[in-house]
Amino acid sequence: MPTSTGPPGPTRRGRGDLRRRAGRRQALGHQRHRGADPRLCLDYVYVEDVARANILALEDDGLSSGAYSIVTAAETNANRLYELMLGISSKNLPPEHGPAKPGEQLRSCVDSTLAGPTFGWRPEVSLSAGLPDILEYFEAAARG
Repeated sequence: MPTSTGPPGPTRRGRGDLRRRAGRRQALGHQRHRGADPRLCLDYVYVEDVARANILALEDDGLSSGAYSIVTAAETNANRLYELMLGISSKNLPPEHGPAKPGEQLRSCVDSTLAGPTFGWRPEVSLSAGLPDILEYFEAAARG
């Protein structure tokens, strides 16, 4: 079955979902940004890409058991992610840097090449293409 390193998206819930939390904060006009440690670089794969990978795997009758990483294989620094979110939101919110959480994983980027030839998956939604959807979701939620 495919696995991912924490797929973000409008309905994603989880501790590792920095885009979800950053999107919510920016939609609400908050400044908090946790990217104090410049080593914080994660791989963000859009939740719809992860859902599609699971469907492809379930529909492949010849798929052997094992782990298939569903990721983009591209690291994004938390500070860069914040800049992208600000650009999309058109808000002027300077970051308020805070310390990384004790024991927090600072880097995550794995290889997804096995998923492509095995059951035909590759990421289709880029980071910059998925961020507006996430921000719109939280702006709508903030409006009630």
